[in-house]
Amino acid sequence: MDVIFLTLNQLNIGDKAKVLCVYESDLKKRFKEIGILNGSYIECLYKSPFSDPRVYLVKGTFISIRNEDASTILVEVI
Repeated sequence: MDVIFLTLNQLNIGDKAKVLCVYESDLKKRFKEIGILNGSYIECLYKSPFSDPRVYLVKGTFISIRNEDASTILVEVI
């Protein structure tokens, strides 16, 4: 099975992934506070009609993240 690395905004609805890295951004501290850490699992649940923002499930919580911000999170699709 091939390992696929993407940024969070590239996940399709229903995809599950493991967070590998959160790149430096203004929201890095906020992502950490809401549970988006290296090694945590995340699932893409919904997208708005124009695909931005998207809703993700992180540690039992629904979180809406704009694609621009999600592009700073590197994930491995599982």
